[in-house]
Amino acid sequence: MTRLFMQFAPSFLSLPVTSISMLEQQGIEFVGGAYCGTSRFHEWLVNQPECSGKPIFYPDLEELEWTQQPLERSELERIRATYGDEVIHRIIIGERHVGFGYVSGAKITKTPLTMAIDRGGNEAVWQYVVSLVCRIEQILDQTKPDVIFQYAVAGAVGLAIQFVAQERRIPTVCFVHTRIGHELAIAPAQGSGDDGPVIRQMTANANSESISRARAYIDEFREKPRHPGYTSFTAQRLKRQRSAKGFATGIAKMGSGLLSKSNDTPHSSRLFNGLNDLSSPLKNRSQERLMRKLSKPFEDFEHRPYAFYPMHVDPEASTMVLAPEHTDQAHVIQRIAQSLPVGMPLLVKEHIPMVGKRPRGFYERICRMPGVALISAGSEPYQLIKNASIVISITGTACLEATILQRPALIMGNAYFQHMESGITRLRDHDTMHDAIRSALESAPASDDYLERFIGGMLAHSACIPSDTLWSKRAQGERDSMSSAAVLFANLLAKTCQRHAGEQPNST
Repeated sequence: MTRLFMQFAPSFLSLPVTSISMLEQQGIEFVGGAYCGTSRFHEWLVNQPECSGKPIFYPDLEELEWTQQPLERSELERIRATYGDEVIHRIIIGERHVGFGYVSGAKITKTPLTMAIDRGGNEAVWQYVVSLVCRIEQILDQTKPDVIFQYAVAGAVGLAIQFVAQERRIPTVCFVHTRIGHELAIAPAQGSGDDGPVIRQMTANANSESISRARAYIDEFREKPRHPGYTSFTAQRLKRQRSAKGFATGIAKMGSGLLSKSNDTPHSSRLFNGLNDLSSPLKNRSQERLMRKLSKPFEDFEHRPYAFYPMHVDPEASTMVLAPEHTDQAHVIQRIAQSLPVGMPLLVKEHIPMVGKRPRGFYERICRMPGVALISAGSEPYQLIKNASIVISITGTACLEATILQRPALIMGNAYFQHMESGITRLRDHDTMHDAIRSALESAPASDDYLERFIGGMLAHSACIPSDTLWSKRAQGERDSMSSAAVLFANLLAKTCQRHAGEQPNST
């Protein structure tokens, strides 16, 4: 039996628990896991028969205590010697409620953990990492897994699990969003160092059916581009949050937070979440008015060469985890503008969920940069990509879409499509920005044959798992509706465990 450790969260709860018995039929034994989130979902998880008697690490009970302990310098030095300073820095950068000082492009909602870090200062940050790494070491010593599955490597806990496992040579895998519909693959975390060979192997093993699906997708996308499944799901959720119902929810949260802190976690405060929900519509309308004043119409640039940069959500794993060197997007925009051919403007489009969430003066700073033009957040992104001389993104889907539309693309962070052999140029660091842009502008587009094989390879190793099984209330304790998605997930994960552990799972 292959011993499996899983990381859970409120958005990844019913699906994995439902899949445990299916995994056991394929020779995969669930030996324990980690959970981050509210206590009521943790109680639900540990009371499921599949989890009975299995150790589930629940850091939320301990995190605030970690920040109040004196710094154990001997342990800090041991961890530095074992994992290296870069790993410690990445854990800090990757956790928005610990490394919030690195987040310059958004406002961080107050939480018990941010307030504890404020009080404790630098030593509280370092002791938090020391305590977390020690606890991860303990749980992995206790469970002795052969493979670790993380639904996402985001935040300090996910990163610490990944780094401790790497040091112990335990394979870690997670969902890879193909950015095509609801298709999910499972592979080593992007940027882990182990992901490149696996992605190249996966994309080299396309079959006739998956190539046919890829060809149809490319043709359909060029004719009428479609958002990935999770993007549409996020847009619908955002619309609800900004409605009258969302306003009422904000009042309820704030009232609940004033009456009791029982629903708070180190990473979430009902009071401050409610205040944020109440103020968001006003901030949204205020920044929308400002952006209308600052934005330029796309028609002014449509028939001339330009570079396109779509902004990312802040703070988010897409920058803080997958591109820790590029978390300051204003600085990223500045470096791009300073590196483009003189006379080529940089068009910057805001990500709609971020309207109303940027700090004061952010957009004015961007618009003062020579050669930079802010385009309306409601502009059609595919038109901007299709007409661009080059598309530049940190880890965004826009780079993959640019290759499909045969436009040059430059990617800065870690995404699975950075491993394409043609069509995408990879930036190594800010100092090489000028050379990377010139190389991308001079590069030939990926051929249709290569695109079909690359995308077909990903589709051959993915499954269509709807976003609402991961991100909605269905994910939180509704097991009855999870059977079909759980079969897909169990089969996909069993194949991955087979690849890493060398065992042949039986068919479900």
